Amino acid sequence: MKRKTVFKRILACCLAVILMLTSVPLSAFVGLDLSKMSEMFATRVSAFSARTTMPTSDNAYYYANNPFYKSGYGLPNCTCYAFGRAWEVTGKYPKLSTGNAGKWYGYNKSNNFYPYGSTPKAGSIACWSGHVAFVESVNSNGTINFSESNWSGRSNPAKKFRYQTNKNPYSYTSGFQGYIYVVDGDVSKPSAPNVSVSKTQLNVGEVATLTWSSCANATYYWVSCWSSTKQEISESCSSFSRQVSFNSPGKYSITVVSGNSAGESVGNWIEINVSETYSLDVNTFVNGVEYKSGFSNVTFDVYINGSLVANDVV
Repeated sequence: MKRKTVFKRILACCLAVILMLTSVPLSAFVGLDLSKMSEMFATRVSAFSARTTMPTSDNAYYYANNPFYKSGYGLPNCTCYAFGRAWEVTGKYPKLSTGNAGKWYGYNKSNNFYPYGSTPKAGSIACWSGHVAFVESVNSNGTINFSESNWSGRSNPAKKFRYQTNKNPYSYTSGFQGYIYVVDGDVSKPSAPNVSVSKTQLNVGEVATLTWSSCANATYYWVSCWSSTKQEISESCSSFSRQVSFNSPGKYSITVVSGNSAGESVGNWIEINVSETYSLDVNTFVNGVEYKSGFSNVTFDVYINGSLVANDVV
């Protein structure tokens, strides 16, 4: 085979690979499970282009694979559009409500799937009591530019899509609830709590106070404790302290975790040693006078016939 022919074939193969990687949109894979495909190719979204035109019918995010479209509630429908837009921008199947628009904000807040709040951010979903829209960008004066479907009333074929600019969410329509921040990176990871305890060496039944610091970006705190055999504590705490006591001797590891509404969490731990307590009365006679002393946490060696048979801290 001539050298020139081999070079042409190698060049053709390289061009084919480049075209495959750069020119085939996911929307071309109609009928495939894009929710699983998106997990394979998911990346953190730092920037995206605003959608200013209506999606075409071959775009699977809004049509073939959209759960609203599949159930007969496709475009024009604000929920169908916002769901598809979130999927299109993030590359991940959205963990959003598939119910009415008025339930979206509360559904996300209850499940902590995405961070949420009242500050407009690009890549978020604006939620009202009867409508949802996708925030494409935010202006310096605080107004938002968003894309939406089926605004102001019942389903209307003429209201499949529009791009709105310089809108105030509070006056745009009634019942504004907040924003769902579906784009990755819109919320900061919480800082780790500083954990301390009033005593690291306890007796059985003795009480110690566990405390931890307030953490930036944290929306909740979780306390868990393990002995060598089982979990002793697992609960959410709204304050920054908790009393602890234990009924059995041993080592206990206590972890305090701070978390945010995006599901990110970080924690620190501390260890407590718990000893069994014994009280002994030792009677000593000195010059006919009886003295009594109580002992606890004293090491005793027990010998039988000169052999050590027990060693314990009492």
